[in-house]
Amino acid sequence: IKKYQAVPSIKKLDTICLSRAAAKRNSIALKIWRDTGTYLGMALADIILVLNPEYIVFMGGVSKASKYFLPAIKSVFAKQKIKAPFKKVKLLVSKNPDLGCYGAAFYALNKIGYYAH
Repeated sequence: IKKYQAVPSIKKLDTICLSRAAAKRNSIALKIWRDTGTYLGMALADIILVLNPEYIVFMGGVSKASKYFLPAIKSVFAKQKIKAPFKKVKLLVSKNPDLGCYGAAFYALNKIGYYAH
């Protein structure tokens, strides 16, 4: 993040400010999102090769910025030597940014036996 600290008048760099800047076509914000997508794509590629999931779901506040980082993720996937798992996996973006919180709450309730089988 140090190389991005040259952005004038930004005291706190977060996803909201990055998304607003990217929406205004700010080149630094767009590069940060591309870099994020590239590194996230490399990590997800490893996970896909090991676990072979059908879906990857992006949720939470960052999901609102998916239009800025998903192209880089897809680019990383397209460059993989083993093609089959990447053709099969579907990338989904949650329309509810709070979905992860609901899942965590349900998991906690289940762990304490609230939803016992």
